[in-house]
Amino acid sequence: MSAALGILCTDIPGQFVGPLGDLADGVDISLPLSLAVAAVLYLALLWLFPEPRAAYGPEGAHWVRTRDDIPVPAITEAPVPAAV
Repeated sequence: MSAALGILCTDIPGQFVGPLGDLADGVDISLPLSLAVAAVLYLALLWLFPEPRAAYGPEGAHWVRTRDDIPVPAITEAPVPAAV
């Protein structure tokens, strides 16, 4: 979604100007706008669909909601060494 909005707002004269490219009077705002929309969308989806509390490690989550109703299995086996 943010990538599509970035393409729509691209303003590179002589190469490509999107339908919303003249939104900032000739300034290409596609990258900052895409990054801002992606960050807001990520935080909104994280708020709507929270991760289990154990996914954030021993210090816990900061500034986001978590779920306690999802069981997280304990890691009881040693990792298998990689073949060389």
